[in-house]
Amino acid sequence: MLLSPNGMSSSIEVEKIDNQVPISIEMASATNKLYKTLNGFDLSLDKSIFETFIISVNLKNYTAEIKQFEKPKYSSLDDYHSNSFLLDDNIYQVVANSNELYFEVKNRNSNEVLKNIFLTKDEEFNFKNTPIIQDKEGDWFAPHRELEKTSKFLRKIDNENIGVSAFKNDNKNIITIGSYIEIAGGGAPMMMGMPGMGGMPGTPMYISGNFSLYAGLTFHIPEENLFA
Repeated sequence: MLLSPNGMSSSIEVEKIDNQVPISIEMASATNKLYKTLNGFDLSLDKSIFETFIISVNLKNYTAEIKQFEKPKYSSLDDYHSNSFLLDDNIYQVVANSNELYFEVKNRNSNEVLKNIFLTKDEEFNFKNTPIIQDKEGDWFAPHRELEKTSKFLRKIDNENIGVSAFKNDNKNIITIGSYIEIAGGGAPMMMGMPGMGGMPGTPMYISGNFSLYAGLTFHIPEENLFA
């Protein structure tokens, strides 16, 4: 599985995830993620566009089990992007492009679908609990933006760095869906007179380089409604 085209293939980068705390979209968007378990670790592989592969390794008896979970169906003929996240006994999967979004929660033991959401670009969000935000990380001068239309949000997350993350807080499943892209700073470096930074007090500090542009929304599903 590690060497197959639907596994890691030539890409061996793995993001270690602590799903007991909020995880950034940048980390959650990794294709290969490792989660520590009581007896070892789970390795999730999302290179395949059709399913998520999970390799569960038991370090106490040196055994491994491979499972695959079909990703939510899609109706568009256009290209789409997908990813997943593991929390407790459930797998959270998202499939999206600029026209539609599918979100699904499955029980990893029974493969039962516990929750699913389908959204098109012409529909309003009826499940989000926070604004849809777009932020430029690393750029001190970029304003915080809120995206009001579903179509704008879907256009923003229609890239290979799509991700979904989940964690529990007060008996609620807090879920974030979004994506990020790296953008070049461009132009001449900015000159800033920041006393005490970049050298002697009062010395101008030159900064340039790449920024990350994030777009995402957060919503929660109470534990008692996860099966609704």
